[in-house]
Parts: sequence; C-alpha cells; structure tokens
Amino acid sequence: MNNLFSISVEDIQNLANKHINRELSPYELSRVQKGLNAGLYNWEYVATVAIDEITKNNPSIKNEH
Repeated sequence: MNNLFSISVEDIQNLANKHINRELSPYELSRVQKGLNAGLYNWEYVATVAIDEITKNNPSIKNEH
C-alpha cells in the first residue's frame, strides 16, 4: 500500500534552506521530528475532517473508489 502522506529529511532540509538559509543539524532534525510527531498525534481527526469536507460538498464521492 502506498503512503498518503510522508515527510522526508530532504523535505525538511529544503524547507530549512528556504526558511533559515541553511540545513539543520542532526540534533535539530530530531527536534523537528519530535514536533511533527506531536503535531500529527491526532492524525485521525485531521483525516476525518478532510473526508467530511470532501463528502459534504459532493455526496456522490462517498461511493467512488
């Protein structure tokens, strides 16, 4: 099964380069990972809201695969 969402180290380093003009150290990357883990702890709620938003605007989508 494919992932629906993933964030790679490369993604984070690219964002860091855009935001602070440098790459993050291994320690900084581990802190970012902890923050992402905390932020995504409630991923089921976020996914449910997304599903509800999609299906409430177009009920026929519920039956598509």
